[in-house]
Amino acid sequence: MNAPRLCAVAGTKLAGDADNFVLETNYTLDETFGHLKGFSGTFYSFGRLNLKTGEGLVRYTGEICK
Repeated sequence: MNAPRLCAVAGTKLAGDADNFVLETNYTLDETFGHLKGFSGTFYSFGRLNLKTGEGLVRYTGEICK
């Protein structure tokens, strides 16, 4: 099985806060397997991650279709 292809990743440190980062990632699904076989699309995730505690919030937007 092939690993998902990660198209772009960006992490921006929040000013004045050494532990928190804003994350933005674009994804493209162009070959799927198992119960997602035949699906394709793109989506974007964005959120905040605290590297010290591992806590964060991520949101997604995009479209995946069969």
